[in-house]
Amino acid sequence: VDALYRAHERLLTSVAWRILRSAEDSREVCQEAFARLLACLRDGTAIRNPQAWLCRTAINLSIQRTRKKSLPLLPEPASTPAPADRRELLDRAIQALPERQRVVFLLRHEEGMPLVEIAAMLDVAPSTVGVHLTRALRALRAALAPHFEELT
Repeated sequence: VDALYRAHERLLTSVAWRILRSAEDSREVCQEAFARLLACLRDGTAIRNPQAWLCRTAINLSIQRTRKKSLPLLPEPASTPAPADRRELLDRAIQALPERQRVVFLLRHEEGMPLVEIAAMLDVAPSTVGVHLTRALRALRAALAPHFEELT
């Protein structure tokens, strides 16, 4: 388990942070995912792919935490935002996506994970991941278009 922790702690914390945007919450989610893994191993539960299991658990725990918080709304469009504001607008638009679309988008575009790997983590078909990613991109474009002339 120590080797698993050293190998995957950074990834789990990063995945959780992409969803939660809180370092403290991300560390807690990572610890909880490993605690659940230990509990499963003690119970004799067979886990074929520990990395996928840990990531899926961290994602689910992160989503549970976001459900308890209200999501910020996008501000009204004014003019083209400054570069520093662009990232904030994007972050808010990402947080406003439906859970599965948000997770798939973050794993693909922020973590750089291949669709097949994301599918294994989420226990869905790669084509399903592609559908969620397409919908996420479409929703982000629609949410951000009023703020960026180049998107219209």
